[in-house]
This record gives sequence, C-alpha cells and structure tokens, in this order.
Amino acid sequence: MGFLIGVAYSSSIITIIIGIAILLTAPSPDTALVGVAVIIVGFISIWIFRKSGREARIKRNSK
Repeated sequence: MGFLIGVAYSSSIITIIIGIAILLTAPSPDTALVGVAVIIVGFISIWIFRKSGREARIKRNSK
C-alpha cells in the first residue's frame, strides 16, 4: 500500500512540474490557462491522497 501511495505522490508532483513547464513556455494565454489547470489538478490529487491516508491512519489507530 505504501508503494502505491509513493507512486501517486510522485505522479502528482510530476503533474505539477509539467503544469509549471506549460505555464512558463505558453505562447498564448489559452495555453497558460491549461498550465494553471494542470497545476490545480496536481495539487488536488495530492490533497486527496493525503486526506485518504489520514483517514486510513485514524481508522487503523482506532482498532
């Protein structure tokens, strides 16, 4: 399970890096908007993984 969480974190971080690269090399404002959207998706996925990990930890400790 820990391996899958590590893969999810690293893919989310890679997504954020790709979004920053799109944002920095954007030739038009529309492309920059796509970069911002990719960065937001990366942060949301990290937030979801952290929330699910916290809930699993609470459930495991309550037994």
